Amino acid sequence: MKTKLTVVFVGRVVSEKWVIDIFDALDSLEQDWLSSHFDIHMFGKWVLSAKAQAYSEKYDFFTYHWFKEKSNLVSIWKRAHFTLMPSRFLETFGLSALDSLSLGVPVIWYQQWWLAQFVQDSYDLWQFDDDLSGSSRILSLFKTLVNNYTDSVYQQNKYHALSLFEQYTWERWFHHYWLLIKSSTKRILLVSDYNKDIWWIENWLLIVQKKLQQEWYIVEFFGWDQRNVSNKTLTTNLLKTLCNISAGFRLKKTIKDFDPDLIWWHSIHRVLWWFPLYYSSSSKQRSEWIMYHDFGLFHPFPSQVTTISQLTKATNFLWFIKEWIRVSWIYFPLLVLKWVSIFIIKKLLRKKIVLHLVPSPYMLALVKKNFFIWNNAALDVLSHFIETFHQK
Repeated sequence: MKTKLTVVFVGRVVSEKWVIDIFDALDSLEQDWLSSHFDIHMFGKWVLSAKAQAYSEKYDFFTYHWFKEKSNLVSIWKRAHFTLMPSRFLETFGLSALDSLSLGVPVIWYQQWWLAQFVQDSYDLWQFDDDLSGSSRILSLFKTLVNNYTDSVYQQNKYHALSLFEQYTWERWFHHYWLLIKSSTKRILLVSDYNKDIWWIENWLLIVQKKLQQEWYIVEFFGWDQRNVSNKTLTTNLLKTLCNISAGFRLKKTIKDFDPDLIWWHSIHRVLWWFPLYYSSSSKQRSEWIMYHDFGLFHPFPSQVTTISQLTKATNFLWFIKEWIRVSWIYFPLLVLKWVSIFIIKKLLRKKIVLHLVPSPYMLALVKKNFFIWNNAALDVLSHFIETFHQK
């Protein structure tokens, strides 16, 4: 009998990650056949955790891991044959896909947008008929995997995955960064909404700070020093953060005291907003960069974007209203305030920023159109890097 194929899912257990569709796809297959050929592990939590747990108790080929030690995740992931990387919504970069590749495990999903460079042709769901639904494409690929998989394919996949990962190491990232930075730059101020490990953006920036310091740069990280972030907290503070005068004054003082050669802006639409940008101006000639980690400056609901067409239009007010209503009527009275704040942020960025950076090539046209960038030297792709997953 052939080796059972281990498939891993890592992420939020929510509908936008195709969790329901995955369950429907597996339900439509013969359960004895699945048990004979697959060993499926789902790591994560969120609103569909209870359903995932029930599914785990129902079928012996499926195991749901609510919260396990990282060592358990890594031990299973390292011996996996594939990682299923589904998402209904657009993302800027596939960090989880890189985690998988760093362990030598290929990724299954559509070969497009942020995953275009990470999915091999053989595991691209676009290879199947256009008329098929997403769940049907998953079924078709599972059947293909069983029919075609051999030890030779396993070794080829592992080599290909690790070769892809080698293109996104710290060494390659730093070489690209070194070509962009002025040789006189020694003091760098990173600015993001939070300066703690709140979301993946800040987690990545903390690693960047540490790595740059090891290269003898002097790096400070400005942001909200807040760990307890909930929807209630964010809703309560929304009106305050639309202006966030206090953050503006704190940043002004930080710039005066630290005297950076480079101010590197990151995600500022969630908490900081436009006041810090306004108050960061000074008489000293210093470079200012920005990196776009999400779509917060391009859409009222950045986590609800499903196609690139929703982002290619300039964010005029009527379009903004249309997109807001399409997703949700909740907090509609705050729409105008949010649009005005984004309008001011973008206006300030157009004046201040000398280099706009994106993590994925498909975002270049989006940023170029929204910020009216005509000089190609002011726009570049600086892909994220990761360490080997088990070394994090």
